[in-house]
Amino acid sequence: MTRNFQGIWITSQKFAGLEPVNVFHRQLDKIEIKSTAPQNSHILFRRKFPAEAEKKTYIYISADDYYKLYINGIFVCQGPAPGYPSHYYYNKVEITDYIKDGNNVIAVHTYYQGLINRVWVSGDDRHGLILDVEQEGKIILSSDESFLCTYHTGFEEM
Repeated sequence: MTRNFQGIWITSQKFAGLEPVNVFHRQLDKIEIKSTAPQNSHILFRRKFPAEAEKKTYIYISADDYYKLYINGIFVCQGPAPGYPSHYYYNKVEITDYIKDGNNVIAVHTYYQGLINRVWVSGDDRHGLILDVEQEGKIILSSDESFLCTYHTGFEEM
């Protein structure tokens, strides 16, 4: 099932101006792939949003390459399953138990590997996050430029 997200793909400044690189080729073909994005990038997104406790709440979320989701400081889930830019997988997760009355905080730790391999379609200079939060059938939060974004430096080489 496909979803028409209201949210938009968001990314960091380092990835915003990059043109995607085509990494698809036959296994034994010798080609040079010129990726310019930083490898092993851990990028954090964060935003406050109002919600009501005890109302059925779901999040629809995807990222390239990978994400860990936290609501109000509590780990919720990780994903998505590996996919292709033409068909990204997304997760639908009930988050009702993580929501409180008033302001809530969503934090997403994304990871861009930046290497060509058989698990992730990475090394293509594409990184991003997209999400919608739905409470009782109404979208109460969608990914957009209002999310705070910063690099997580805890995983950099010393």
